[in-house]
Amino acid sequence: MMVGMDETLPPVQGVWRDNTYGRKTVENERQGQAGRMNQTTHWQQALSIGISSVDKEHMALIGVLDRLTESDEASTASDSVSELVTRLGTMLRAHFKHEEVFIRASAMPDVDKEAHMQRHNQILEQFVDLNMEAMGGRHRSLGELGALIKAWVVDHVVDYDLKLRDYPLGIASS
Repeated sequence: MMVGMDETLPPVQGVWRDNTYGRKTVENERQGQAGRMNQTTHWQQALSIGISSVDKEHMALIGVLDRLTESDEASTASDSVSELVTRLGTMLRAHFKHEEVFIRASAMPDVDKEAHMQRHNQILEQFVDLNMEAMGGRHRSLGELGALIKAWVVDHVVDYDLKLRDYPLGIASS
């Protein structure tokens, strides 16, 4: 648990940010984990975008991923995995809505804002597809599910969310 994390981050435009860890660091850590879906993906400071409330949500989402990868179940057919996936969907929807407030308020170029929010929609569509498959009797292995959720959470943070560190909040750009 990261108690007092905000006290170590420099303030920028009234919002706490952490520029200590760069995108390159996270990409190297991600590449080192490639192909090992049976390992837990714990929260790393390098994943912090420096917005405390969003970082806490990212920690919680990674916590769900960790619980799935640590599960003894074999597939999405189990009740415990199904409950975690349902919880994840609720968390993702709320998180994306919250995060998009910061995206809109950032000085990020509009084209990047739109791409980021479009990725949120794609992830939610993939989540719906996953549920439709399960309702139709197709259940994925935990390895497949873990890879998918890692893409939704960890890879998304690295590929999209960390870019928020580069733009002050409260200044919209065209």
